[in-house]
Amino acid sequence: MQTLQDTHACLHAKNIRMIKSLTNMDRKLFAAIRNQDVDGACSALANGANPNAQMDLGKKEFISPLGYALMHDNTAIWNILLQHPYLDINHSISMGRPALHWMAHIGDLEMVKTLIERGANVNKLAENGTLALGYAIGHYHIGVITCLLENGANPNAAQTPFRDMGLGETLMHMTARSGCHTNCLGLMIRHGGNPHTPDANGITPLDIVKKRAQHIMELRAQCRPKP
Repeated sequence: MQTLQDTHACLHAKNIRMIKSLTNMDRKLFAAIRNQDVDGACSALANGANPNAQMDLGKKEFISPLGYALMHDNTAIWNILLQHPYLDINHSISMGRPALHWMAHIGDLEMVKTLIERGANVNKLAENGTLALGYAIGHYHIGVITCLLENGANPNAAQTPFRDMGLGETLMHMTARSGCHTNCLGLMIRHGGNPHTPDANGITPLDIVKKRAQHIMELRAQCRPKP
């Protein structure tokens, strides 16, 4: 299973620099996370380190303490940060995405549940206009898809990149195009998904499914042994 640690593995080799807005305690918090120093992280937080601080990784990429804990596979400090009273659970932790988007991407169902319990917004757009449900659909994490829908994720929402491109596609269109459409589309419909919503070209999710089914039938016909 892919992890955020894998995603950021290349960053360990970079000369990570701090942005001017970081306080000394913020720097100590990031250093403690990097050094797997749980006591140091607790001390920094107790002395005013900001759990929502953003460290500059270069090339306009920023990471929060929560994202940094995931990057270093530091579960202990991750859990400590989650309990911090001033943590903004919907704040970007890395690459403009909140923690819920990353966990939906990875497929960590238990952490998705924990984040929702802590108040994560299941319909929040990341800075790049993507949704947690979109990541779950894209990687066919059916348990995460179910959890997000049961907690109010909108199956008819449009991710901003598709809307801005003038495609007019919803998450229902995305589901219909994906390899998981057989099980997932029915689940989306049961939670209010509309299979008849047209995109900018008048194509509905149902049209996509029918076209895929026709294509499969044609492939099967081609694969039949000749008499």
